[in-house]
Amino acid sequence: AHEWQKAISYGLHVARRAKEMSANEMAVARYQELLTMIDELAPSERENVKELSVSVLQDLGDVLAIVGRWQEAEVASLRALQLARDMDDDSAVGSAQLSLGYQKMVVGSLNDAEQRFEAALHSFNRNGNRSGIGAVYHQQGTLASRQGQTDVAERLYSTSLEIRRDLDDQFNQTNLLNNLGIIAARRENWALARSRYLECLDIREHLG
Repeated sequence: AHEWQKAISYGLHVARRAKEMSANEMAVARYQELLTMIDELAPSERENVKELSVSVLQDLGDVLAIVGRWQEAEVASLRALQLARDMDDDSAVGSAQLSLGYQKMVVGSLNDAEQRFEAALHSFNRNGNRSGIGAVYHQQGTLASRQGQTDVAERLYSTSLEIRRDLDDQFNQTNLLNNLGIIAARRENWALARSRYLECLDIREHLG
């Protein structure tokens, strides 16, 4: 590999490590440095790092959303979406659409969020990305919950949970079980709420 490829790969590792440690502003700075490095490459070299570029832009959009820099997050995610489309990468397109949908949902643009989630689901269905499909159902459940559509939210969360169980995705199982527990508690179905919460706690203890 070229030295610049190694530098970009290492830089991405450092940025993601900062994000994992919740050093979000540091992560933003590292991702932006990586984009500068990529932008300074010759056109032929940039073609060889399109996949890396999508990863950098996608991660940058996500961490900018975490710190509430919504306009910048949208710009990064839209760039990731365009690159993913250029590459004809359905999973990357779906991930970018999902991020954009989440951003729209948090700032209250609920119709735009739903359109983005539907677009993400279409992309993930095209290549059978079950993890992506489960993630969309999860966010659609949250959107329905925010709109007061409790039955719809419960159905979407339950469908996502089934997929997460099939994939042994325990981290996301805990989030879904917690959400389902909240719905059961709102309905004063205390036995079901307790069952959901206990299962959630059991998995979290197993994960450490």
